[in-house]
Amino acid sequence: MKKKVEEEEEDWHECHPAVARELPIKPMNLLVPLILVITLTLFLTWYDGRSEGVGFLQAFIEADVLDAMVVALLITTLISFGLYLIQRFKLADLISGFIEGGNELMSVILLLSIVWGLSSITDDLGFSAFVTAHSGWIPQMLIAPLIFVFGAAVSYFIGSAWGTWGILMPLGVSMAIVGDVSLPLVVGAVFASGSFGAFASPLSDDTNTIAKILGLTVIDYAKYKLKPALIAAGITTVLYVLVTFVI
Repeated sequence: MKKKVEEEEEDWHECHPAVARELPIKPMNLLVPLILVITLTLFLTWYDGRSEGVGFLQAFIEADVLDAMVVALLITTLISFGLYLIQRFKLADLISGFIEGGNELMSVILLLSIVWGLSSITDDLGFSAFVTAHSGWIPQMLIAPLIFVFGAAVSYFIGSAWGTWGILMPLGVSMAIVGDVSLPLVVGAVFASGSFGAFASPLSDDTNTIAKILGLTVIDYAKYKLKPALIAAGITTVLYVLVTFVI
């Protein structure tokens, strides 16, 4: 009986090649680099900001976060290589895997570069100022829901939460002030709309990365996630309308 259970367990793993192939044999080989890069990023960000002679929390605001992240990533990569070599992984296999993984993410990096460029262009063209100047006909109760719906559409088609936030945050703040709507509510709507695209869009880095890891087709994976995302977005839109009457 025990032998039969073991055979069934083995068959289960064979039926799920993504699970059997992608999950690490030693979880610490995944957890250590993740914990290390997060810890180093926070520490180096604080360390860079403290040179400005400010307090603990203010140091994170004054710091050059990009430099801290790059240095943290480099240090983590070197330490991880050392950790794997101690476990007798072949250096050639490590370098090959490192390059192959980087090549798979190049499409995501290129996509983000285009999105950030689009965000800068819309800002330079005065998109926020133009929309705000012609928004007097929008009812106050609909500003937050419309910002969310519009942002969700934008984030879905560009596939970037950060790009959506960069495009819509100035617009949302301006409309909240002009329409006398709760600023935290509108800011939250902008953040929520960007999260929709980051989760559901076939162009988002999250969707592409996870699909590649699991060995799935990006479009099929995105279609699978779209239905629950639309349901959540519909409920969120209704709640934004209701909350407007309360705040």
